Amino acid sequence: MGRRVGAAIANTKLYERERRIAVELQSASLPQRVPDFPGVRLDAAYLPGGREASVGGDWYDAFVLADRRLAITVGDVVGHGLTAAVSMTKLRLAMQSAARVDPDPNVMLRVADEVIVSRADRYATAIAAIYDPETQALTYASAGHPGPVTRTAQGAVEDSSAPGIMLGLRHGAASETRTIPTPPGTTMVFFTDGLIEVTRDMDEGYGRLFGALADPELPHAEHPAAALVTTVLGEDEPRDDIAVLVLSFE
Repeated sequence: MGRRVGAAIANTKLYERERRIAVELQSASLPQRVPDFPGVRLDAAYLPGGREASVGGDWYDAFVLADRRLAITVGDVVGHGLTAAVSMTKLRLAMQSAARVDPDPNVMLRVADEVIVSRADRYATAIAAIYDPETQALTYASAGHPGPVTRTAQGAVEDSSAPGIMLGLRHGAASETRTIPTPPGTTMVFFTDGLIEVTRDMDEGYGRLFGALADPELPHAEHPAAALVTTVLGEDEPRDDIAVLVLSFE
């Protein structure tokens, strides 16, 4: 009995240590701040899952390109723990490098797919997007990732999810590219599925997300992304990582 209890305690400490390292790596790997971009207010939030070793695979990223367009990536590596956190970091940096050479959403996803395939035992979902302030439009492609969800300038909330094969299974396939107009007053939310799976009922999760985004005061909150997460979660504890990036077009 003593040996069994000792082994159980040792395993618990091991999981706690891995989770702590994964949280620290995740925090260090995500952007320390979102960029200041004319005409767009960006805000981000990350919340680790509440269970042991349920940390590590979700990310968001936003950065300004040399031609003054804005690039965005959001994704989720399948799995949890330290290995997922390492894979996440490699994917985020690979998509960032690809965007700086060829700012095309499908090129960004193709490079990420090549990175994840090289690891053989990993899969991920992701969105790559490019916002052009000249045309006031955002073009994006998805690799099996949900969203974005958009609140139009007229107040309608719409799911703008696009089809696409997840990273690791694409075999060179391209995703459908979509373009959304973003006139002033538009709010767009990119997120990982931990946000809508908090109750294990995606219909309820989307209902909570749509309800939160329908609030016209949300874009004016001090931290819109954190306010959105708090509203969607309610009293529920997150079961998985949650990464959220909110864009408010002014």
